[in-house]
Amino acid sequence: MYLSKRAILLSVFLLLPFVKADALFGIETNKAQKNIIARLEENVSAGDYDAAEELGREFLIKYPSASKKRLKQVYMLLGEAYLAEGQPDKAMLIYNEAAEFLPKDTDMLLSLGDIYLDGNLTDNAKSIYGKVLKLDKDNKLALLGLAKAYFEEGFFSKASFYFKQYEDSGAKEPKDFLYYYAVSEYLSNNNDGALQIAFRSLIFKPDADGYLLIAKIYKNKKDLDNAVNYLDKALEKDSSRKDIYMIKMLWLAFNTKTCAEGLKMAEEILKQDSKDKLALFAKYIALFKQGSFEKANRQLEKITAQEGDGFIDRIAQKIYGYTN
Repeated sequence: MYLSKRAILLSVFLLLPFVKADALFGIETNKAQKNIIARLEENVSAGDYDAAEELGREFLIKYPSASKKRLKQVYMLLGEAYLAEGQPDKAMLIYNEAAEFLPKDTDMLLSLGDIYLDGNLTDNAKSIYGKVLKLDKDNKLALLGLAKAYFEEGFFSKASFYFKQYEDSGAKEPKDFLYYYAVSEYLSNNNDGALQIAFRSLIFKPDADGYLLIAKIYKNKKDLDNAVNYLDKALEKDSSRKDIYMIKMLWLAFNTKTCAEGLKMAEEILKQDSKDKLALFAKYIALFKQGSFEKANRQLEKITAQEGDGFIDRIAQKIYGYTN
C-alpha cells in the first residue's frame, strides 16, 4: 500500500511540468485567438477587408477546434467583410462553411438565408429559413424571411400568411413590412384586408408609394373618387412622380364621367412632348369615351404610326393598371 502511494506521488511529480506546460500553452492559445479576433474586428471596422480576410482565414486554419462562440465571431466578421466589399458569392461560401460547423446556430443560418434571398435564390432561402423554424418555431426573422421569399416569387397569398405570422409574433421592425404585407393582400385580391393594412402602414411609410397603394386598392374596389383622391395625396408627397400623374390620367380617361379631365391631362403632357406614347393613348381613349369618334380615329392613326403592334395598350395595362 505504501509503495503504491509513493508511486502515485512520484508519477504526479514527474507529470507536473507537462501539466504546467499544457496550461501555459492553453493560456497562450487563448490570448492568440483573442488577439486575432480583436484585429479582425478592427480591420472590418476600418474597411481593410483584404487584411480582414487574411486574419479570418488564418484563425480558421490555426484554430479549427476553437470554441463555437469564437468560430461564430470569425465567420460572421468574414461574411460582413465580404458583403461590405461587394462580394456576396464569397459571403455565401463562408456562411455555408459556417453552417457545417455550427448547424444549430440560428444567427448563422439567418445570415445565410438572407444572402440567398438577396441573391434571388429564393428556394435556398426558404430551405434555410425552414431549418431555423425547426430549431426555433417562433423565430421572427425566419418568418419575415419566408414572407419576403414568397413575395419575390409572386406567391402573394403565402407571403401574406407569413407576414401575418410575423406581425402576430409582436415584431415591429423593419417598419416597412406592413407596406409589403398590404401589397401581398392587394395582389391576392383581398381588398378589404389590404386597405386596413395599407392605412396602418402609413404610420411608418407616409410616402408617395404608401398613398399610391391605397389608391390602387380603391380602384380595385371600383371606388374611383377615393382612388383619385389618394393619387392626389401621393402627388402631394412627391410631385416629381410622373408615373403617378400618368396613372391618374389613364384612370380618368377610361371613365365616361371623368374622361374630359383625363383628356386635359393628356393634352398638358403632349404640349411638352407631342410623341409621349401614353398621353397619345389616353387622349384617344378619352375622345372615344366622349363619343368623338372621328377625332378618336385620327388620334388612333397617330398612335399606330408610332406603334403598330399594340405595345402601348399592353404597357398601359401592365404598368398603370387600368381596366377597360
